[in-house]
Amino acid sequence: MLVFYIQEVPPKGKAKGQPLRLNNYNKKYGFVVDILSFWIFEGLTRETVCLVSKLKEEPDWMLEFRLKAFDKLVAIFILHR
Repeated sequence: MLVFYIQEVPPKGKAKGQPLRLNNYNKKYGFVVDILSFWIFEGLTRETVCLVSKLKEEPDWMLEFRLKAFDKLVAIFILHR
């Protein structure tokens, strides 16, 4: 499972897109949580769309589809300003 945390600033010492372990559950409680998480800055950009697509290991056609949809969304927001 892949979990994304979206916030304006990543935690201290963590870079954008750097994998994190939320807590060391294995030592504290005796079980392992197999969740990979990433910090992504707030807001939707082409870079964010590409990053999420890459993390989900989507095929190229799906990335192109999402980028076209993103471009249309941006065009709508520009028209309604």
